Amino acid sequence: MPRARTQMSLPWSDLAWIHGASGVMFFEHEDAPAYIGGPNQHLRSPGSTNLWKECTRLAVEGAELTPALLSDRTAAPQVRVQVTELGPVAAQGKEALDDGVHVVALLEQRLGGGVCVLVANTNNRPVSVTITLSAGTASDGAAPVLFSARNVTVTDDSFTDWVDAMDTRAYRLTPAEPLRTAHPWTEGPTATANPRNILLNPSFEAAAGGVGGGLPDGLYGTVQGDDAAAAFTDPRDSVHGMHSLRIHTPSDGNGQVFSHFMCPASVMSAFRSSRLLRRIPP
Repeated sequence: MPRARTQMSLPWSDLAWIHGASGVMFFEHEDAPAYIGGPNQHLRSPGSTNLWKECTRLAVEGAELTPALLSDRTAAPQVRVQVTELGPVAAQGKEALDDGVHVVALLEQRLGGGVCVLVANTNNRPVSVTITLSAGTASDGAAPVLFSARNVTVTDDSFTDWVDAMDTRAYRLTPAEPLRTAHPWTEGPTATANPRNILLNPSFEAAAGGVGGGLPDGLYGTVQGDDAAAAFTDPRDSVHGMHSLRIHTPSDGNGQVFSHFMCPASVMSAFRSSRLLRRIPP
């Protein structure tokens, strides 16, 4: 089995996301107890806790990239990558380094979507790369490095960044013009946050680790009558920001109870609460 760090790069290389896959599934093989000595003995492969943690993180990041991974790739902008070395070029030559870096640009199919760029470095050494998209694709300015608390600067549809050995990067660039794709999630109501808002993280943008996949920061959820009820941040739809709170309630009349963390409400004061709910038909 690959090392945990390598496992993160493999699904974004020539076998998966960058080259057309829309998802990755992991599984664990477990031998029947009869083969290895009794009902209390099980042989699991892989058994690495560290590896499974990386697989879990990859699944969460894949969920965050859903609007891009499920987009129409025929409408995606052209993109090319050039490796720029700061120091001696590796023994295999610069052309081999270029071949070892894979890139794709995808248009997020959602309201307010951006241009998502995925990069995978399959070289066993860090590389500095310059990513260039079709002219007129992206706006100049800061673009977030997804799953990381930093930005890159886009100028004339191009930007430069470092990618670690056997590692990946994901970026969300602001499109030069609002995306127009034939998809229901590209249309819908919008809202702006009231400047007098007192709730922490009202649009569910902040989440532990910088990605979705669970409850957003500042919100507590308690199961009410149905252990199968679940909630998590959803990057596919929103009215403000890039996330909403998706709630699954399998049984009628049951679900979850939510409370906000440290809402600074004062005694004997009147407050107004508003929320937008949207139901997905069964």
